[in-house]
Amino acid sequence: MTKSKLSTFFSNLSFQVDWAYSRKELEFSVNDESGDVDYDKTEEVLNLLHKTFPNIGGFRTGYGAWVLSPGYKSKGDWNDPSSAHHY
Repeated sequence: MTKSKLSTFFSNLSFQVDWAYSRKELEFSVNDESGDVDYDKTEEVLNLLHKTFPNIGGFRTGYGAWVLSPGYKSKGDWNDPSSAHHY
């Protein structure tokens, strides 16, 4: 999972995905017209990502985005403090 592969992946989708990639960690969500998270589309992207990058895992944040990284091991907390995006 590299930034260039992710960029290609997201550019091939038929809708806009907000995403950020740093320190081998991907955060993404799909927003609807009002700016709220579109949970169905976000789940659709999650399923496509798992097919394209099968070794990734992660957690869903409190605001509906997903944070994924290769080899992720769950600590059982939806807002994992080991995440680079945790605040």
